[in-house]
Amino acid sequence: MVIYNEENIDTLATGHIEWQIDGLTSIPNIPYPRVDDFGYKSPGYWDMLDFWQKCRPWLAARGYTLYPERRLVPPSDPRECAGWFAPLFSTPAPFPYATCVRKSDPHRGRPRMPPSKVAWAQDVLHRDIVLKLIDIDSPEYGIYQTLLRCKELWNPERSPGVLPPLAVLDTPFRYSIVAMPMWGDHPPLRDLNSVANIFQFMHCVLQGLTVLHAHRIAHRDIDTSNMLINRYDPTSESTDKEALAEYINSGAARYCLFDFNLSIQLPPDTCLRSCRRPAIESVTALTSYTPDDIALGQPFYNPFAFDVGCLGNMFRYFYWGAASAAPLLAPLFDMMTTHDLARRFTAGEALEFLDYAWSQVPESVRNAPLSLRASFYSRDRPDMYWSITPTGFEDQWSHYKTPPRSTTAYILSHILRIPYAWPLVTLVRQVLNI
Repeated sequence: MVIYNEENIDTLATGHIEWQIDGLTSIPNIPYPRVDDFGYKSPGYWDMLDFWQKCRPWLAARGYTLYPERRLVPPSDPRECAGWFAPLFSTPAPFPYATCVRKSDPHRGRPRMPPSKVAWAQDVLHRDIVLKLIDIDSPEYGIYQTLLRCKELWNPERSPGVLPPLAVLDTPFRYSIVAMPMWGDHPPLRDLNSVANIFQFMHCVLQGLTVLHAHRIAHRDIDTSNMLINRYDPTSESTDKEALAEYINSGAARYCLFDFNLSIQLPPDTCLRSCRRPAIESVTALTSYTPDDIALGQPFYNPFAFDVGCLGNMFRYFYWGAASAAPLLAPLFDMMTTHDLARRFTAGEALEFLDYAWSQVPESVRNAPLSLRASFYSRDRPDMYWSITPTGFEDQWSHYKTPPRSTTAYILSHILRIPYAWPLVTLVRQVLNI
């Protein structure tokens, strides 16, 4: 079974492209019972290269041609190691496809080595595609089915902030293959050196999180490693930092969230503010930006508030210093990360506030260069960014500041340092529903 996004169907139809879906081609099973097992057992690169090569005829019958495993231009060196080499050309395509740049000669390019679950390919129009293995009985599979039906992900004017699937290719086995547009590397967050560039990044990922939460998808792994920028070079794994900076400064950069292997999707009537899930789920991902939502032995947590808290911690880690140029970032940081979950912004509220904050930034400041220094201290010391706002600003926006922890919370944090206290406190809080 092949499931296509409606936009993809239209594109293929206008190109008068046909291929045999149910031919005699076959596809092998994956090396382990589940794709999820790859993270623990890590099949070798060469094993997976062999697996993907055996998939070539099956994928070709469905309109996807894997990147060649050797250079296409003879004479090839028989000693040359096999890998993924960029095809000789790529077709430029509009959003949601990314900007393709080719800095290297594909005749001399080095092989690219993707993660074991991933392969690179082109569709019948020679647009660059990423193929990813997923378990058919996983939440990730259902999430991609939802995103396939999400037309707003194809709207370039909204910068939807989520990498859209193009197709879900079901196999006879317990895994499927998701096709997605190829985007670039993880965004260079330390190198965003103007208010305009910082707000563009924040807007894209907050828009993405808002879209996900609207469909009751909790990402649960908000990290720079799960974000991409819409510029890539299929001929090289290295990034031309100078050219990338020029692209970002031009205003063309867009960013997106991707990778839903740790995500969950809840019923559509789930309340974003009062959702409760077992606290143990919050440690599924080991992101550096985890909020303190279960730091006091809470038995439950809200995965949607957790996502917002992660993103808020990321924002203030990298851009706390930008509050000197855009003071309204200070209340945004606090309202995205406050320990008072009843007051914490939802993703949609944070996006709305960010847009308001942008409207208050003077034109003369928006593209002025900034010199920033990332710091995890900003997480425990909000005064780092409040203190660099204009005189009187902190008092004016004091109702947005994170309130101090209560005496009870302070005592509880010390009790939890006692060996074996954590499970006892969690049990008591669960029984008392506090």
